[in-house]
Amino acid sequence: MQSSSHPQFVLPISRPVMRFGENEPCELRSVDSTLELTNDDFETIVNICNEKLIYNRLFKERFNRSHRLKGDIRLKNVV
Repeated sequence: MQSSSHPQFVLPISRPVMRFGENEPCELRSVDSTLELTNDDFETIVNICNEKLIYNRLFKERFNRSHRLKGDIRLKNVV
């Protein structure tokens, strides 16, 4: 039996989660390049990425410790 060099997932992946702090049931779903995002979606993504804990964990070293993501996230290939 041969195995691939990368995982093979059946998409989309969907998992139930509880929203932290509010105990509200939500769904976490995978996305791919076929998902069309609006400008509001990109603004939401930037705002989430700029939250202190998330930014420090994911972007601080990559962006030379600058304080926040700026500009058009679509052009920066951050996501």
